[in-house]
Amino acid sequence: PIYVQQPVKQQNQEYQSAPSVALLPITEAPPVQHYCRASITETQVIKTDTSKPYVTFTLEIVAFHQSTCPLGNIKFTTTQRFSTLLQIHDSLTTQLPFLPNPPAFPPKRFFTDETQPAMIKERVSRLTIYYSRTFSIPEILVNKTVLSSCFQMDEKMIDVLYSIGSTINQDRNEQIRVDTLRKAIKEREHQTVLENVYVQAQTHPIQSLVLPSAMRFTLREGAWSMGDAELIGPDGREWFKLNRQSYRAFGKFLFQNRRGIPLYIIQNMSWNRGLGFGGASYSIIKPFTRNGTQCLENVAEIVR
Repeated sequence: PIYVQQPVKQQNQEYQSAPSVALLPITEAPPVQHYCRASITETQVIKTDTSKPYVTFTLEIVAFHQSTCPLGNIKFTTTQRFSTLLQIHDSLTTQLPFLPNPPAFPPKRFFTDETQPAMIKERVSRLTIYYSRTFSIPEILVNKTVLSSCFQMDEKMIDVLYSIGSTINQDRNEQIRVDTLRKAIKEREHQTVLENVYVQAQTHPIQSLVLPSAMRFTLREGAWSMGDAELIGPDGREWFKLNRQSYRAFGKFLFQNRRGIPLYIIQNMSWNRGLGFGGASYSIIKPFTRNGTQCLENVAEIVR
């Protein structure tokens, strides 16, 4: 490790002109495993006697991978007209038609003087973005045939880009594996919470029952005219049975758990739609007392 000197303050004293020091380790950054940089490094206006002036663009690729070029990076350059670069792009997309999010090649302009400095500057900027995106796509980097036929790269450069693409794919697959594992763990935790709440709903009194936030139930109707209905939980199981209470205010119902213990009230939120569930919105509410006043708490949503 690398060490630096850190002043140490003496007890009940200010810092001295020549303080004692302690050596504190500095955490070193991990070495770079690979990189690939693409840029347009040079442009040139070509004038001839047989054709109108045109511009050439020099594409430079600087790549490094610790396994294939441990002594340093390697470079590849090619100088082409814009029309030739467009042909290379067309060949690339033809050979790899199913690329995920393929980069867009800069548009070709008509009736425009491409030798103007503003036009050259715009194309350099757009081409740099295009090739930076192109040489970061692992599906391109690991395809040796495409790199050879489209860009006429040498074997050494192709091997380095292949190693970079393979590493990117490995990192991506590892991230997918980790994300899948986290999702599975989260789902198991969610199912455990649901199971615990379900058991409490069937065995505990109302005061101790707490439903998870944003929990939704589905109404499954039977002989509804006789008060036969069930509430299905997010796990697909029957949680509660519904009993219609005609003596209460319209739109309100009581339900009980599978042991027959009355628990919550279902409140119709669409008061102008009558007593039925048809088209109405319902919520599960829980009565509680606050400062001597009887209150209702909205704790879950019911969908039909």
